Amino acid sequence: MNNNIRQEIIEIEKIIREENLSSFIKKVERLSSYSYVKLLSSQDKEQLLNELLMLVQTMKEIKTSIDLKLLEANLYYSLAKYKIAKDLYEDILKEDKDIFEVYFNLSRIYKNEKSFDKAISLLKAASKLEPSNFLVYSDLGDIYFIVSKYNFAIKSYEKSIELNPTFGWSYYDLAKVYIKIENYDLASSLLNKVIELNLKDYDYMYQRVKETLNEINKRELNNDYNNISVIIERIKELLHTESYNITHYTSLSATRALIFNKSKLRISEATFLNDTSEGRTL
Repeated sequence: MNNNIRQEIIEIEKIIREENLSSFIKKVERLSSYSYVKLLSSQDKEQLLNELLMLVQTMKEIKTSIDLKLLEANLYYSLAKYKIAKDLYEDILKEDKDIFEVYFNLSRIYKNEKSFDKAISLLKAASKLEPSNFLVYSDLGDIYFIVSKYNFAIKSYEKSIELNPTFGWSYYDLAKVYIKIENYDLASSLLNKVIELNLKDYDYMYQRVKETLNEINKRELNNDYNNISVIIERIKELLHTESYNITHYTSLSATRALIFNKSKLRISEATFLNDTSEGRTL
């Protein structure tokens, strides 16, 4: 951890000794904010967040405050310790039902758990607290897209764009919906709009946009491309494994059955086909 951060930690420790709650909260909020931690290395970021978490827990022994509970929950969330964060957010909701951050972060946790109805409900509650927050509608669009409610996804992304016309990801995600329903002209128009925005620090997004435009061109030029894409997506879904599962295809015929007939194959210890010729044929 660099010297500047170490000095900040020392100052926070002093604030704790002074039992100055408002100064403590402001300091921790600033140091744990996205705009601050994004400048750090992943190692420094994790170390800082863990140290801040310990300091918050120390302050909680001295002072009682829902703001401290929220800080603690947010730090667990930032550290990707979602189960603990979820429990803390749920407890906060029992005391205060008017904190936007609680609904918003909880919705993302439920989305990751594939509890989409719950996530949508939380985002709708969040939208009542901050009706002009474009990220709420962007996240709603993401969920509606996942559950194949494309009309709702379109309306949500359009609302996000209305609230923030410079948020490139909403254009990109809306384009994905139009690709899904095979409206390639609208999709291309939206993707080109992202390029026109010429946003800074969005290199990854621009790369995705160009790849997607490329894909649209292929679809329009080759009638077989759509069919091939569908097959590839099905293969990708079948090859996807959780960290604790590895799929082993025992033969090409079994793999074909799995892909085209949705047959079941057993879990084994390898991801490779038994014979390299089978891999080439596939």
